[in-house]
Amino acid sequence: MKNKGGLLLEFILNIFIFSIILLLLFTFMKRIVIIQNYKTKVRTAGENTLYLFNVLKKNIKERDKEKFLYKGKKSNFFIINENGVSDTGNSLLYKADGEFYLIKFNKPKLLISSSQTPESFKKYDTLAKLDSLVFRTKSDLLLIIFEINGNTTEQVINLK
Repeated sequence: MKNKGGLLLEFILNIFIFSIILLLLFTFMKRIVIIQNYKTKVRTAGENTLYLFNVLKKNIKERDKEKFLYKGKKSNFFIINENGVSDTGNSLLYKADGEFYLIKFNKPKLLISSSQTPESFKKYDTLAKLDSLVFRTKSDLLLIIFEINGNTTEQVINLK
Protein backbone atom coordinates (compact mmCIF):
# COMPACT_ATOMS: atom_id res chain seq x y z
CA MET A 1 0.00 0.00 0.00
CA LYS A 2 1.23 3.47 -0.92
CA ASN A 3 1.90 5.95 1.90
CA LYS A 4 -0.34 9.00 1.39
CA GLY A 5 0.72 11.85 3.61
CA GLY A 6 3.73 12.73 5.72
CA LEU A 7 4.91 11.19 8.81
CA LEU A 8 4.83 13.09 12.06
CA LEU A 9 8.62 12.96 12.16
CA GLU A 10 8.90 14.64 8.72
CA PHE A 11 6.49 17.36 9.82
CA ILE A 12 8.44 18.09 13.03
CA LEU A 13 11.71 18.15 11.07
CA ASN A 14 10.28 20.68 8.59
CA ILE A 15 9.04 22.93 11.42
CA PHE A 16 12.48 22.73 13.08
CA ILE A 17 14.31 23.72 9.88
CA PHE A 18 11.81 26.54 9.29
CA SER A 19 12.32 27.77 12.87
CA ILE A 20 16.11 27.85 12.45
CA ILE A 21 15.78 29.82 9.21
CA LEU A 22 13.43 32.31 10.91
CA LEU A 23 15.79 32.64 13.89
CA LEU A 24 18.73 33.44 11.59
CA LEU A 25 16.61 35.88 9.60
CA PHE A 26 15.38 37.70 12.72
CA THR A 27 18.91 37.90 14.13
CA PHE A 28 20.13 39.42 10.88
CA MET A 29 17.19 41.87 10.79
CA LYS A 30 17.88 42.89 14.40
CA ARG A 31 21.49 43.69 13.48
CA ILE A 32 20.27 45.81 10.55
CA VAL A 33 17.93 47.78 12.84
CA ILE A 34 20.73 48.36 15.37
CA ILE A 35 23.05 49.62 12.63
CA GLN A 36 20.36 51.90 11.19
CA ASN A 37 19.60 53.37 14.63
CA TYR A 38 23.30 54.02 15.20
CA LYS A 39 23.66 55.70 11.80
CA THR A 40 20.64 57.90 12.54
CA LYS A 41 22.04 58.85 15.95
CA VAL A 42 25.46 59.71 14.48
CA ARG A 43 23.93 61.70 11.61
CA THR A 44 21.65 63.65 13.98
CA ALA A 45 24.53 64.42 16.35
CA GLY A 46 26.63 65.60 13.41
CA GLU A 47 23.86 67.80 12.03
CA ASN A 48 23.19 69.30 15.47
CA THR A 49 26.89 70.02 15.95
CA LEU A 50 27.17 71.70 12.55
CA TYR A 51 24.14 73.85 13.37
CA LEU A 52 25.66 74.70 16.75
CA PHE A 53 28.92 75.81 15.11
CA ASN A 54 27.01 77.93 12.59
CA VAL A 55 25.27 79.71 15.49
CA LEU A 56 28.61 80.03 17.29
CA LYS A 57 30.16 81.44 14.12
CA LYS A 58 27.39 84.07 13.90
CA ASN A 59 27.81 85.00 17.59
CA ILE A 60 31.58 85.43 17.23
CA LYS A 61 31.13 87.61 14.14
CA GLU A 62 28.63 89.77 16.04
CA ARG A 63 30.76 90.05 19.18
CA ASP A 64 31.55 93.40 20.77
CA LYS A 65 34.51 94.88 18.86
CA GLU A 66 35.75 96.93 21.81
CA LYS A 67 38.95 95.54 23.33
CA PHE A 68 39.14 94.35 26.93
CA LEU A 69 42.01 93.39 29.20
CA TYR A 70 42.60 89.71 29.98
CA LYS A 71 45.79 88.36 31.63
CA GLY A 72 47.81 91.42 30.65
CA LYS A 73 46.74 91.47 27.01
CA LYS A 74 44.15 93.60 25.27
CA SER A 75 41.93 92.32 22.45
CA ASN A 76 38.28 91.65 21.62
CA PHE A 77 38.70 87.87 21.76
CA PHE A 78 41.24 85.45 23.22
CA ILE A 79 42.24 81.87 22.51
CA ILE A 80 43.30 80.16 25.71
CA ASN A 81 45.29 76.97 26.26
CA GLU A 82 46.75 75.41 29.40
CA ASN A 83 49.66 77.88 29.41
CA GLY A 84 47.54 81.03 28.97
CA VAL A 85 46.63 83.21 25.98
CA SER A 86 47.92 81.82 22.68
CA ASP A 87 47.24 81.53 18.92
CA THR A 88 46.14 77.91 19.38
CA GLY A 89 44.08 76.41 22.16
CA ASN A 90 40.92 74.66 23.27
CA SER A 91 39.09 77.66 24.82
CA LEU A 92 37.75 80.88 23.36
CA LEU A 93 36.86 84.03 25.29
CA TYR A 94 34.88 86.89 23.77
CA LYS A 95 32.41 89.57 24.77
CA ALA A 96 28.94 90.02 23.28
CA ASP A 97 26.20 92.40 24.41
CA GLY A 98 28.25 93.44 27.45
CA GLU A 99 28.63 89.86 28.73
CA PHE A 100 31.72 87.64 28.55
CA TYR A 101 31.45 84.14 27.05
CA LEU A 102 33.91 81.30 27.48
CA ILE A 103 33.66 78.36 25.11
CA LYS A 104 35.80 75.53 26.42
CA PHE A 105 36.54 72.04 25.13
CA ASN A 106 36.99 69.57 27.97
CA LYS A 107 37.11 66.21 26.18
CA PRO A 108 34.57 64.97 25.19
CA LYS A 109 32.32 67.95 25.99
CA LEU A 110 32.12 71.39 24.45
CA LEU A 111 31.10 73.72 27.27
CA ILE A 112 29.91 77.32 27.42
CA SER A 113 29.71 79.77 30.30
CA SER A 114 28.84 83.43 30.62
CA SER A 115 29.89 86.00 33.20
CA GLN A 116 30.03 89.72 33.91
CA THR A 117 33.84 89.64 34.18
CA PRO A 118 36.39 87.60 32.18
CA GLU A 119 37.75 85.82 35.28
CA SER A 120 34.58 84.69 37.08
CA PHE A 121 33.13 81.80 35.07
CA LYS A 122 31.41 79.31 37.36
CA LYS A 123 28.62 77.28 35.76
CA TYR A 124 29.18 75.54 32.44
CA ASP A 125 26.51 74.18 30.10
CA THR A 126 27.22 71.37 27.66
CA LEU A 127 26.79 72.29 24.00
CA ALA A 128 27.98 69.13 22.24
CA LYS A 129 30.09 66.01 22.51
CA LEU A 130 33.15 65.99 20.25
CA ASP A 131 36.20 63.83 19.67
CA SER A 132 38.54 66.84 19.46
CA LEU A 133 38.48 70.62 19.03
CA VAL A 134 41.12 73.28 18.37
CA PHE A 135 40.75 77.05 18.02
CA ARG A 136 43.51 78.65 15.94
CA THR A 137 44.12 82.13 14.54
CA LYS A 138 45.84 82.97 11.27
CA SER A 139 46.01 86.69 10.47
CA ASP A 140 42.44 87.93 10.82
CA LEU A 141 40.87 84.46 10.59
CA LEU A 142 39.69 82.18 13.36
CA LEU A 143 39.84 78.49 12.49
CA ILE A 144 37.69 76.07 14.46
CA ILE A 145 38.84 72.53 13.73
CA PHE A 146 36.73 69.82 15.31
CA GLU A 147 36.24 66.09 14.96
CA ILE A 148 32.99 64.28 15.58
CA ASN A 149 32.45 60.58 14.95
CA GLY A 150 35.73 60.34 13.07
CA ASN A 151 34.94 63.20 10.66
CA THR A 152 37.11 66.32 10.84
CA THR A 153 35.48 69.65 9.97
CA GLU A 154 36.94 73.12 9.78
CA GLN A 155 35.00 76.35 10.26
CA VAL A 156 36.63 79.63 9.20
CA ILE A 157 35.52 82.96 10.69
CA ASN A 158 36.69 86.36 9.48
CA LEU A 159 37.39 88.36 12.63
CA LYS A 160 37.23 91.81 11.05
